[in-house]
Formats: sequence, C-alpha cells, structure tokens
Amino acid sequence: MRINLVTPFAEKDAAKALGARWDSAKKTWYITDVVDLTPFQRWIPNMEVATANATAGTTRTASRTQ
Repeated sequence: MRINLVTPFAEKDAAKALGARWDSAKKTWYITDVVDLTPFQRWIPNMEVATANATAGTTRTASRTQ
C-alpha cells in the first residue's frame, strides 16, 4: 500500500534515508509496504487513516495467499 508523505524540502534526505521514494510525476515523497510507520509519522498527515489502511492491506494480503 502506498502512503504519500508531506515532507518539507529540508527533510527530504531524512525521508530518503528511511526508505521513502520520490514520485516525480506527483512531486511527492511516498512509502510502500512499510511494516513500521513510526519513523515516518511526522510526515504522514493522517496517521489514523494510514494505520487503518495498512492494517486492512495486511489482512487483505494474508487472506489472498491462503
């Protein structure tokens, strides 16, 4: 699951070091399939929604593989 980050330019290197990727078309940093969102929480505008979606995505993926 993709989560777009709201990352100030001054913090782009920190986000990149944690594994975030740059989407040049949308001009935004994002993460995909991250188990622990804690290092990215300062850049996630709505952590509750991101956590719920990440949990739902994990459940969905697990049920598909069975």
